[in-house]
Amino acid sequence: MTGGRTFGYVNVPSMVAGADGRTRRQYVTRQIVPAEAAIVRQIFERYAVGLGQKGIARLLHEEGAVAPRPQQKRPAVSRVRTRSTC
Repeated sequence: MTGGRTFGYVNVPSMVAGADGRTRRQYVTRQIVPAEAAIVRQIFERYAVGLGQKGIARLLHEEGAVAPRPQQKRPAVSRVRTRSTC
């Protein structure tokens, strides 16, 4: 999976020394975060028995489940509405 962080996993960088002697990240592997993985399993189990997104979100909120952390480095994206000129 490309991109940044995925809920339920943590990125573990694999470092390698370059020709210039500096260490750089070659790639990352994903390692399961048990507490977050349990929440992901709950979401899929609840969906499988027929709950919808709002119902699942409400139950998770009531249970105090941890939420995905917002990405700090990305700027906020705003939606722009466009009008048709026709």
